[in-house]
Amino acid sequence: MEIMEFISGITVREALLKAHNKAKKLNKPVLADINDIMMFVDKKTNVEQLWVAYQNKLDFKYEIEKMKRTR
Repeated sequence: MEIMEFISGITVREALLKAHNKAKKLNKPVLADINDIMMFVDKKTNVEQLWVAYQNKLDFKYEIEKMKRTR
């Protein structure tokens, strides 16, 4: 499995598309690290569903940070 790290310079959607294209090219899964959120990308994965999953993980990350600050 290949790991791709995206830090800055492109949008999240572009990063997901690049990871999806890489998975199709390599014909194996890719692990995309986008802003400290790990996304498993396969050649059969729907990019729109990936986008929704990314948003859900990001919301969860913010909720955890919010809970830590309120302690």
